[in-house]
Amino acid sequence: AVAANKAKSAFLAMMSHEFRTPLNAVIGYAEILEEDLQGKNLEQSRNDAARIRSAGTHLLGVINQVLDLSKIEAGSMETEAIAYSPAEILQEVGDTIRPILEGGGIFEAVQGSPIEEAWVDRTRLRQCLYNLAANAAKFTDHGVVSLSVHKRDQVLVFQVKDTGIGMSADQIDRIFEPFVQ
Repeated sequence: AVAANKAKSAFLAMMSHEFRTPLNAVIGYAEILEEDLQGKNLEQSRNDAARIRSAGTHLLGVINQVLDLSKIEAGSMETEAIAYSPAEILQEVGDTIRPILEGGGIFEAVQGSPIEEAWVDRTRLRQCLYNLAANAAKFTDHGVVSLSVHKRDQVLVFQVKDTGIGMSADQIDRIFEPFVQ
């Protein structure tokens, strides 16, 4: 019971980080939308509204994962394979992290070769890519954050690169430990 309680606490601490990225995007785009509406730039306002919806949808997916805590504790969490467009996911992630880029940073989404459709658990892939790209954006001042996808044999390879401050050897050693940013 003590171990389960510690695991639950650690999981909820990690999920609070998961909430911040899409929520910051929702807030950032809501502010942009408000400014656009004051200037009556309706085309841009529609685009910003779509970005708010995308970030909100992602946040809802993360919240649903928190509510699935009992499945995680029981070891019965399932993933789903749904057809999706890699280019679409790159665009969604880019639209969400643009407001996070500090100091005029630039975001690039690159698709190595056209991949029209793939099968994946969309919510979990988007969550992973958001986290990686948002962390890259947080530590990139006046630089570039790029997200790319290419196909290697029958596997899609997603990469997040940035021109930020980098990571220490100690940070790299701990990168795949549970609940480590």
